Order: sequence, then structure tokens, then C-alpha cells
Amino acid sequence: MDETATALAVHDDLFGGTAPWPLRRGIEDALVEMADAYTLGKYTLSRREITLYDVFNRVHPEPVDEQQEELFERFMRGDLDDYPEVEPLPSPNTWETVISERGNTRDAWETLIEDDEYTLPILASIRNLRNMLQAGVDEEVIVDHLDLEAVRHAPLYPFRYYQAYKALQQAGI
Repeated sequence: MDETATALAVHDDLFGGTAPWPLRRGIEDALVEMADAYTLGKYTLSRREITLYDVFNRVHPEPVDEQQEELFERFMRGDLDDYPEVEPLPSPNTWETVISERGNTRDAWETLIEDDEYTLPILASIRNLRNMLQAGVDEEVIVDHLDLEAVRHAPLYPFRYYQAYKALQQAGI
């Protein structure tokens, strides 16, 4: 989702002006395909020069159904004072929000691993192996969480595994 804003930022930097129709159409297709409440809530990109709101305003994605139309309206107008009748999207339950709220604790990591309300993606799991082990999460719980077949086919570059390995070595784990 964040690459839609990156594509527009690169275009602005290199060429300026309005993005060409094929680029806008490709971004629109990506937005329509990937947009859900979780993704829109997580990837607002508020600290970037081009936010996800900017992307929507420049591309004007056409929703595929009424449900997506409501989702787009809640995303674009939910936090605006001019539209008090539009309910904003809820904050997503990400692993980042859980760790921020509860700290790097065993309870927080085990909640992320065991509770279906939250998601702990493979990349986040690999990158946080050291944190989980230092917090006291049992190795078997972590290994059971990491579906090894999914890890084997995950679209991760090999250096991510190496980084995790080095982090564990440096921590003496």
C-alpha cells in the first residue's frame, strides 16, 4: 500500500505535474485490490510527503461495490468535522500497537502469537525473534507459531534471516 505513495512521489520528483494516466490507473487498481479497513488504517503514511489521503485525492479510485465505497468514504471523510455523520475507521490491531501499549513483555508477545484478533506477520516474527526470546517467550511457542512451510515460501530476502541470526548471536541467545 505504501508503494502507491512512493510511485507518485518519484513521479513528482522526476517529472512534476500530473501523473500520466497509466500510472494513475495502475495505482487505482492496486488501491482497489488491496484496500481493506486494516490496510487503510495502518498505512495512512502520515509522516511522508505524500500521504495515502493524497494518493486517494490524486487518483480517485473507483470502488468496486457498495461495501468498498463505504470503506473509502470512512477513510477519506471519517475524521473530518464537515462530515460528522461519517464514522472514522477504527485503529487497526497491529503488532506494533500491542507492543507500544504493553511493552516488550512475554504477555504481549504471547497475545500476538495466540490471539486471532491480532496478526503477527512472518517478517515481524523473524525480525523480533530476539525480542520475543528476551521477553521470556518459550522457544516452542515461537516455533509453533512460525509455520515453517510458510516461512520457507515467504517472499523474504535471505538477508532478513541472516539479520535475525546475527541479532540472536549478539544477544547471546
